[in-house]
Amino acid sequence: MSRTETDDWVPRLESEADQLYAFVRMVAGAREAAEDLFQETCYEAWRARRKFRENEDLGSWLRGIARHVCRRRGRLARRSASAPLSPEVIDRLEDTWSKLPPRQFEGERLAALRSCLGELNENHRQWIVLRYEQGLAIAEVAGRLGRSESAGKMLLGRLRSRLAECVERKTTESSGTRR
Repeated sequence: MSRTETDDWVPRLESEADQLYAFVRMVAGAREAAEDLFQETCYEAWRARRKFRENEDLGSWLRGIARHVCRRRGRLARRSASAPLSPEVIDRLEDTWSKLPPRQFEGERLAALRSCLGELNENHRQWIVLRYEQGLAIAEVAGRLGRSESAGKMLLGRLRSRLAECVERKTTESSGTRR
C-alpha cells in the first residue's frame, strides 16, 4: 500500500470512529471494555485495510470486524466471571445497528438527550451516569444506590423508555412535524 493510500485510509477510518465506538460500546457495555475492543477493532481494521473493497460500506465492514473481535474476546471471557454476549446477540445488534439512520447519535438527537437527562431528578440521573457513563454493572449501581438488582433493572428500563420518549418528542418538536 502506497503512502497516498495510507494517507487516504486514516481520514476514512476517523470518519466512522464515533459510530464504530458507539456500536462497540453497545455490545461491550462497560466503558473500559468498549475502549479496549474499539482499539483492537481499529488495529484489526488497519491490518485488513487491503481487503476492503471500495464498493463496500465502510461502517458495515468495520462493524463486521468489531463483531469478530467481540466474539474472540467473548470466548476468552467465558473462562472468567463476566458474561459476554453470545455471537447470535452480537449479530442481531449489528443487524439492527445497520438499519439505523446515519449518524443517529449525533447532532439534534444528542442535544435532545442531554436536555432530557437534565429533566431527570438527581437520583435517576445517578442511575444513568453510573450505569452508562461509568459502565458499572446493574448490581453494583443498585448496591451503591440502595436498591435490589431486580428493582434496578426495572428502574433502568423505565428510565430508558422515558428518555427515548423525551428524545423523540423533542426531535419531533424541533423538526416541526407531528406523528
